[in-house]
Amino acid sequence: MVGCLIVLVLCTYGTFAQEYFQPQILPAYYTKRAPSIDGELKEWQHITPVYLSSTSPSWLQGFRVWEPKVTNEAIIPNQFSSAQLWFMWDQKNLYVAARIWEEEISKHSRLNIYLDPWGRRSNKVMPGQVCCRIAYATSLRDGAVIEDLSTRKTTRLLEVVTVPWNEGWIIEATIPLNVVLGSPLLPEREMTCDITLEKMNEVGSRKSALSYFGGMEHWLKSYAWGSMLLSE
Repeated sequence: MVGCLIVLVLCTYGTFAQEYFQPQILPAYYTKRAPSIDGELKEWQHITPVYLSSTSPSWLQGFRVWEPKVTNEAIIPNQFSSAQLWFMWDQKNLYVAARIWEEEISKHSRLNIYLDPWGRRSNKVMPGQVCCRIAYATSLRDGAVIEDLSTRKTTRLLEVVTVPWNEGWIIEATIPLNVVLGSPLLPEREMTCDITLEKMNEVGSRKSALSYFGGMEHWLKSYAWGSMLLSE
């Protein structure tokens, strides 16, 4: 009976995933001029942001899978979003900006952006896969780093800022992906990615985590990454 119930849940889960959680490819827009990393978001308003909905099945127990949607609205109300993201790129860098809703900001809360610039999909860590970790308090030991996931070596991000706003906090950062690739970034490159926002308490324990993956399938198949496209 228990076995039948598990099969039924997984089947229903798969149907739910196919119908409601097919995330769009995250867009990164080409820029001729690098944005100022100052926390003001002025240079991001001309491109279409991605907002990440906190809608999810209640039984995910604290993990909610974002459903990325593209919108031109300036600010998405909190009940529909837990973060709003913008991505730009040039030949050297990926630039990221985020507006995050968080009632009680913890210095430990952080945004993790996992990237495979070669677009590989694997449940094993591979050379060249990196994670950019940005905490609200960037002065923390791992508060603003890019980590090589295969060697566990971390390098401090040199251009990053976090600032509060009236409903949460804002991030702007430069991620030097040409160093990872060993060559310039080019248009139409599709990278695999995975984004997780971890909201912490004041002692650094996780209160909740919101994640964008390659659809709900990621919960069943760990190789199912999401995607980001470097568009012109």
